[in-house]
Amino acid sequence: MGPCCSAQISKENEDLMKEIIRNLKISKFSYQDLKAKLVSLSVKKATLTKESIKSDFEKIFLEKDAIKNKYICYHLKFYEEFENLLHPEINIFEIILFAYPLLIKQSKKVYEEFVEILTNVHGEFYSANKLHSIFMKIFEFYSYKITKIIYLESNNGELKENAFSMNKNFFTFENIKKAVDKILKEFHSDKMDDFRICSDDICDCLKDKSVFGFEEIRNCIIKEH
Repeated sequence: MGPCCSAQISKENEDLMKEIIRNLKISKFSYQDLKAKLVSLSVKKATLTKESIKSDFEKIFLEKDAIKNKYICYHLKFYEEFENLLHPEINIFEIILFAYPLLIKQSKKVYEEFVEILTNVHGEFYSANKLHSIFMKIFEFYSYKITKIIYLESNNGELKENAFSMNKNFFTFENIKKAVDKILKEFHSDKMDDFRICSDDICDCLKDKSVFGFEEIRNCIIKEH
């Protein structure tokens, strides 16, 4: 049974959770930085799989020296959960797609950069259901799943209680779905499985949305409470 909780956000504890996430080593890189590192890594491997790149990519994702990284217990678990997002055989853009909310944003048109990455993973055309599934994975990871890890790994009673409360009251499946539905609402129709949505359509949909950083994602879901 979890700790008692109320439907209140502790700004101090949510800020601490964001600090824990923000201190991942991968957060120091831009899209182009990470792409260059992964290209360099891929040319050294005969096949690109989760297993073949595990030790090398883990060093990109987090600082493994506990002396330098006071949040290592969280970060190791974040990495394990991040791996679960990936297919056994991957391309580098799949990694970048799921890591994108952590990266430094250098492009003035972030939505175009995001769609470029998306297209490199999934191609030019999408069904509404496919898009919804991709966004749900990203949003759930940066809200519920990461917060659950913080709850399970923390020895700080107040932080632990607030992480439990955030997931119970804010980062629910219903709130995550409402946030994603709102972002992609223009694609809702009676033909949700038709591959009729092109990358330009997605750019138009996302150009006025602020949903590309992990903090924006968390805030977007919190608003649905």
